[in-house]
Amino acid sequence: MAALRKFAWRYGLPLLLYSAAVCFITYPLITDLNGWLAGASYGDAYEYARAGWWAHYALRNGLNPFYQSLFGYPDGFFSAAQWSQPLIYWPTALLNFFLPPAAAYNLYLLIILVLNGMAMHSLCWWLLREHKPYVRQGGALLGGLILTAYPTFQGNISIGMLNPIAVYTVPIVVLCALRILEGERARSLVITGGVALWLLLIANLTAFIYSLMPLALFGGAYFLLCERHWLTRRALLMLFGILAIGGALSLPFYIPLLSEIATQRTPFVLFDGSKLHHSADLLALIAPSPFTTWTFAPDYSRAAIGSNSMEGTAYVGVVTVILSLIAVARRAERSGLWLTLALGCMLFSLGGLLKINGDLAAVNIAGFETYIPMPYALLQELPFINVARTPGRFNATTALALGILAAYGTAWLLERLPRPRLSALLAIGALSALILLDYQLFFPFMRHPAPLPAYLSQLAERDDVRAVLDVPYDDYVAQKIALWHQVTHRKPMIGGHVWRRPPIPLEKFALLSDAARGRAFDLISGAPLSAEAVRALLRAHGVDVVTYHLLPMDDPESVRIGTALFGAPRHVDQHLAFFEVPAADPQALSGVVPATFGETWWRGERLWLPERAELYFYIHDDSALHLRLSLDVLPYVGTVQALLDGEKRALSQGDQLDLWHFGAHGFHAVSLQADCVRLPPCLLPDEPCSEAAQRKPICVSAALQRARAERVQAWQAAQVQLGSGMQLIGFSLPETAQRGTRLSVATAWRAAERLNADYHQFVHLLNAQGTLIAQDDFPPARGAFPTSQWPAGQTWAEAAYLELPDDLPEGTYRVFTGWYRWFDGARLPVAGDRLGARDGLVYLGEIRVR
Repeated sequence: MAALRKFAWRYGLPLLLYSAAVCFITYPLITDLNGWLAGASYGDAYEYARAGWWAHYALRNGLNPFYQSLFGYPDGFFSAAQWSQPLIYWPTALLNFFLPPAAAYNLYLLIILVLNGMAMHSLCWWLLREHKPYVRQGGALLGGLILTAYPTFQGNISIGMLNPIAVYTVPIVVLCALRILEGERARSLVITGGVALWLLLIANLTAFIYSLMPLALFGGAYFLLCERHWLTRRALLMLFGILAIGGALSLPFYIPLLSEIATQRTPFVLFDGSKLHHSADLLALIAPSPFTTWTFAPDYSRAAIGSNSMEGTAYVGVVTVILSLIAVARRAERSGLWLTLALGCMLFSLGGLLKINGDLAAVNIAGFETYIPMPYALLQELPFINVARTPGRFNATTALALGILAAYGTAWLLERLPRPRLSALLAIGALSALILLDYQLFFPFMRHPAPLPAYLSQLAERDDVRAVLDVPYDDYVAQKIALWHQVTHRKPMIGGHVWRRPPIPLEKFALLSDAARGRAFDLISGAPLSAEAVRALLRAHGVDVVTYHLLPMDDPESVRIGTALFGAPRHVDQHLAFFEVPAADPQALSGVVPATFGETWWRGERLWLPERAELYFYIHDDSALHLRLSLDVLPYVGTVQALLDGEKRALSQGDQLDLWHFGAHGFHAVSLQADCVRLPPCLLPDEPCSEAAQRKPICVSAALQRARAERVQAWQAAQVQLGSGMQLIGFSLPETAQRGTRLSVATAWRAAERLNADYHQFVHLLNAQGTLIAQDDFPPARGAFPTSQWPAGQTWAEAAYLELPDDLPEGTYRVFTGWYRWFDGARLPVAGDRLGARDGLVYLGEIRVR
C-alpha cells in the first residue's frame, strides 16, 4: 500500500490535475467526443481525423497506409510530410479500432496536452530534487500545468492542430541534457535523450526550429558565457550522442521530405502562409484573452491577437510572471538559463518585423518611413529554417522556460508558508485555478459539429461510383470537409490532401471543378461549355459524384446550375448539394477545348493579370493548338511572358501572345507573368470606383482582352537534327497560299544542350531555280529571348511571316528553315542528306502559290 500511495502521489496527482485542466480548457468538448471536432470549422481537425482514419482503414483492407490511394484519383500519391510524422496519425489510427474517427481524434488531442504536463512535471521534479517532498510536488505541479495550459497551445488547438502542441518529449530531452551537463555519465541518458528526440521529430515537423534551435542557441550561449565549466569534453560528446541517435532514427522518415525540399518540389504543409501574419505581436505577450467572460482584457488585446489567435497568442500570464520574478530574484543561480531561453524565444516569436497593436511598427528616419527589423530576420531565410512559416510557435519553448521559472518561484514560496502541508495544498489549488482562468483563451472552447449526411453512407454501399469531386477546388474549408466526407463514403476523390493543399496537378483540379460549376468555356469558340461536354469531361476522368459546398460558392444560383448540368440533386441542404453525373457522349469533347481561368486573376469588369495568373485547358487528342492571347498591357509594365506547363514559350509582342501546344493530350496550364504596378482599381480602364474596396491598391499588369485557340490542321511532327543540339520537332506549313498576302509558317524546336551563342532563325521561300523570293529572319521572341538564355532542354515554337509579292507568278515553291549565328552568319549544320542539308537548310516542303 505504501508503494501504491507513493506512486499515486508521484504520478496520479499530476495526472489527475492535468486531465482536469485539459477538460476545463477544452470544455465542452469532453461532453461529446464523437459529435464534434475540436477547433474552429476552418481548422485542421478534418485533416488530422481523416489521416488517422485512413491508416486504420488501410490496415483493415490490405492497403498501403503510407500511400494515399483514395486521393488524386486515379493514381493517388505518396506524401513525404505524412511519412515524416507518424506520431501524428498512428495513435489516432490505433484508437480507431475502438472509437469512431471523431472521438479518436479528439481523445488523442486531449492526451497530447496531458502528456505535455506529465513530461514537464518530471523535468521540474528533478530540478527541485533538493526540496522537501511537498514543495517539490507543488513546484512540479505548477510547472507542468503551465506547459499544459499555455495560451500558445490553446491557440493551436483552436484550429484543431496536433503537431505544434506535441512537445511532450522536449522536457525529457532537456532533462537528459541537464543531467549529463551536471556530470552524470550513465549511457542510458544518451539513449533515452536520443529516443525522446526522435519521438519529438516524428511528431512535430518543425520542432528542430521551434524547440531544438532555441535550446541550442540560447542555452549554448548561456553556458558559454556563464557556465562554461559545465561544458566538459565528455559532456559534449554525450550531448552529441543524443543528437546522433535522434537524427539517425529520424533520418529514414525525413529523407523523402528533404529530397522534396532539395528538388524544390515544395510541400505546401511547410511553405504555405505568411511569416509576417503568423508572428506574434509585441503586445500579445501581455494581452489576456478577449474571448472569455471573466478576464479583464484591455482594448489592445483584440488588436494584438484577435485576427491571429491560432498562431499569435503569446500571453505569459500574471501569475506565471510573478512566480518567475520570484525565481529570478531569489534563485538567481538557478534561473539564468531559463530566463535567457524565455526572453530569446519571446524575441524570436516576434518574427522578422516588429508588430505593435496589430500593425507593423514604423519609424521615420531622415524623412523616410521604415519598419523595424527584428533579430529573427537574420535567420528566417536560411536553408531549412525558411521552411517555417509561424514564428509565433517559438512560444512553445517560452512556455517550457517560464514553467521551470514558475516551478522555482513556487518552491521558494511554499517553503515560507505557515502550516506548510495544508497551506501548500491550498496555495497549489488557488494558484492552479488562477493560472487556468488567466490562461483560458476561449470559453466555451471552439468546436464544430461533424455531421455526415445519410447520402454519404449510401455511397459507401455502391460499386458504380469511381470518384467524387468536391467544388470549389480553391476553398480550403470545402476541401477539408471533403476529407471528412471520405471517412463515410470511402470513395476515391479527385482532390484530397494530407496537409494544406492537394499535390495533384492544379490544372486538372481547377478545370474539372470549374466545369462542374458551369464556369468553363470552349477555348476555340469562347462560348460556355455545353452541359453534354461538361458531363463528358467529368465522366472521362472518373467523376461520378459532384459535391457542391454551397457557402463558399456564394451563388444563390448554384443549385439551379447544378441541376441544369446534372439533373436534380440527390441531397441538398443549406451547406451541401450532391449531384450524380449522368452518362454522356464522349464525342462531345471532339470539337472543343475546355478551359478556365485560375484563381489569382483580379476580377473586375475585365480579367486583370497580377504578377502571375493561369489559364488551364484540356485537349482530348494529340492535335496541335495555336493559342492567341490579346492583352491590354498597362504602361511601364514591360514584357509579359507565357509559360506552358512550366516552360517559357512566348513573350508579348506588343499586346499579343502567341504560343503553340503540340503533341500531348490531357490537362495543361498557361502561366502569364509580368511585373505589376500598384493602382487602385478605380484608376484602371473600364473599372468603376463606387465602393471603398475599389480604392484599395492592387498589383496588376494587364487586362485580358481575349483568349482563343485554333487547331493547327497542317501541323507535322519532325525529327531533324542540327548542330549544337538543336532539333526541329514540328512545323506547320499550309498547302497553298495567295500571292499578295502574308504566309505564316510555324516551327517548333528543342535545344538538347545550352547554346553558346545567339542564333537567329530564318524561313526562306525559294523558287524552282533556288532564287530567294521571300524571307523572315528573326531572333527568338523577336529578340526578347535570345538563344544564349535558353536552358538545356528548352522547347520553343514561333511563327515566321513571309510577305508574298503581288506579282509573284503562280507555281510551286519550296520552304526552308534553319539557324545562323548572328554576328558572322555561320549556319548550324543540318544532319542527314535531305534536300538543302549541305547548305545548313532544313527542307519543310512545297507550297502552291495562286
